Amino acid sequence: MTAKTIIITSLLLIFFSCKQEKIAPDFEESENQFNIPCTTGSYWIYEWHSIDSNGIETSYGALDSIYISGDTIINNLDYTVYKGTWLGNKNYIHMQRDSSGFAISHRGIIQYSYDNFNDTLTKGSVSTMWNWHLQMFNHIDINVPAGVFNSIEARKYYYDQQGGSANKCKDDYFTLSSWYVDGIGKVEEKTGFSNDLFNCRAHLESRLIRYHIAE
Repeated sequence: MTAKTIIITSLLLIFFSCKQEKIAPDFEESENQFNIPCTTGSYWIYEWHSIDSNGIETSYGALDSIYISGDTIINNLDYTVYKGTWLGNKNYIHMQRDSSGFAISHRGIIQYSYDNFNDTLTKGSVSTMWNWHLQMFNHIDINVPAGVFNSIEARKYYYDQQGGSANKCKDDYFTLSSWYVDGIGKVEEKTGFSNDLFNCRAHLESRLIRYHIAE
């Protein structure tokens, strides 16, 4: 293994390194109207940016293209299949279903809810660094290259497993989020490399620049 490979593999994103615990919600029929796109041929194009601790933004030099390739059945449940790239890396695949107001992955993990803005939806850990929990927020205005939208926010709170500071800035916690829009899907995501987040350096943001929802 080369030195370059060692450096790259040591900088795993939080997105890929989280352990999650399912918290079973009371799945009742949702009274809210929120359309999660599920039609084959729909696609989304995102651009990545790096934002440092002073708020200075630079292009990360990566574009992602994600599309719906079809659907599949797992344990007698229908899932929408998303394929494409994530952070410029190929072979991204994600399977998700809508379950009475909750978007659920094929692993049974809640991704977000458009119906529950009160409870902790799920929780987990990142290695031996942080514990986290997920909560939802409604009516969040978001401005991305594809437009200005009123969104729902899936916000994760990260805090030290031993009860100390979450990072070298002595924060009690920090947050990472994804934002979703009715009839469009995900329009923005905030994430980062664990080492950068702990040392209060840059985080990463993926912003929607173009999309198409097939009929």
